[in-house]
Amino acid sequence: MSGAVELPRQLTAFVSYQTDDLALLDADEQGRAWHVPAALTAKIADAGTAWGRFDGADVYLQRSIHQVRTRNPDVGPALADGAAKFAQARVPYLPAQPRRVVWASLSPLGRTCYGVMDDTATWQDRLAEVTRVMVALPGDTDLAFVQYSHFHTTTWSDLSTGRPPLPYVDEYHIRYNRHLNGQYMPDAHGLQLLTDAHLKHANDLSDWIIEPLGAGKHLVQAKDLEPWYAAIDPDPTTLAKARADFGGMIFTPEIITANPPPWS
Repeated sequence: MSGAVELPRQLTAFVSYQTDDLALLDADEQGRAWHVPAALTAKIADAGTAWGRFDGADVYLQRSIHQVRTRNPDVGPALADGAAKFAQARVPYLPAQPRRVVWASLSPLGRTCYGVMDDTATWQDRLAEVTRVMVALPGDTDLAFVQYSHFHTTTWSDLSTGRPPLPYVDEYHIRYNRHLNGQYMPDAHGLQLLTDAHLKHANDLSDWIIEPLGAGKHLVQAKDLEPWYAAIDPDPTTLAKARADFGGMIFTPEIITANPPPWS
């Protein structure tokens, strides 16, 4: 679009981890807590901090509205404790030069974001980096995908301003239908982690590379990732075909109406 301001080239992995049983909680109660078992929370925090830290980085541990700066890169236990207590915890790793930011952000209902912004790295290297953390715990993951996002993206709520925009529903539809993450997804992407249930809803995945990860989970990626990630916005023709290929696994108002949450 002429005159549009280009976003920083930050690739973000959106990961939805498995939670405790949410059937007895209404939407308001769900949104106030992390709701992930303690053992899995520790694994997520340890994996995220091991992935993100690098030599010479300043570490900014954020728990709810509180932030501390430290040179200690191993803040996994503190990150896990912050998620459990406050439902919101984040750790960015930043060097002085060149501009590079790597971060992990934990939010209510096991919805986590991992981001990389590095002006010196190729899009292939940045994509490989976020993919590595996205598939670290496949057996504990309901859904994950990679797309470009704003520099200040910290939660799944930022899908409202993501690139590309959601095709059929608004961000709040995704937020209030967490129970559907293991079967449906917000949009097609060049690279995503999906379940057996997701794949059953697809129209035609013959043009996609499907790598089994165990526990009924699969890494599903385009045969050519350049149209997806070489620029901030995916190629429109590529995106349209992917949406047609994925078909019934993408959230629509009809899917949400047909699959109400258990507390409704």
